[in-house]
Amino acid sequence: MQEHGKVSRGWLGVQIQEMTPAIAASLGIQGHHGALLAAVTANSPAAEAGLKQGDVVLSFNGTEISQLRDLPRAVSATKPGSSATMTVWRNGQKTELQAKVGEAPENPRVAAAGDNSSPSGEDRAQAAGLHFAPLTADMRRELRLGRDVNGVVITSVDDGSAADSLGLMRGDVVLSIDQQPVASPQDAAQKLKEAASSPRKSALLLLNRRGVTQYVGLDLGKNEG
Repeated sequence: MQEHGKVSRGWLGVQIQEMTPAIAASLGIQGHHGALLAAVTANSPAAEAGLKQGDVVLSFNGTEISQLRDLPRAVSATKPGSSATMTVWRNGQKTELQAKVGEAPENPRVAAAGDNSSPSGEDRAQAAGLHFAPLTADMRRELRLGRDVNGVVITSVDDGSAADSLGLMRGDVVLSIDQQPVASPQDAAQKLKEAASSPRKSALLLLNRRGVTQYVGLDLGKNEG
């Protein structure tokens, strides 16, 4: 809407990404509609409503979110200050949340991903075609990452692996696996091995790639340990 000579648009304060079949399988969702929240801005309407990184917004004020662009369209068309009801997929089930929609700032910022504890300086480890190393101070400088980014760094990817097919690469930082923070290379490898032996045989990885936070669904069906 337009007030005082400027356009006023609704704003939640989230960074979203497209759902894929692999991500949907990792989250236990039938089909792959909805908008996946890759990041939630601190002190934003989304944060105040209780939305969390990894939530999938299935509907907004009764509008089904079939494609990624459906959510920003629905939010921006909502009058700032009004309430909105959202259906969210979290921890394997649907939940309803209420948000008070804010006004879109001119230069919205996306919250940095992760506030988990610092990784320990343990040895390297590998699993599912991925080779991990600790996120050291030197590595942070090389990748230009702030101290608020915690996890393990991918040092190499085996040719022909599912991770290689997915486009994972050296320098990607794995922040969490299946919504659990990653504390060390061994921790990352163990989580992937556990996921590979689960009925789903897939894992949901939260990555930081050149400062951008994103989820990827990794099919572990053809990977061994």
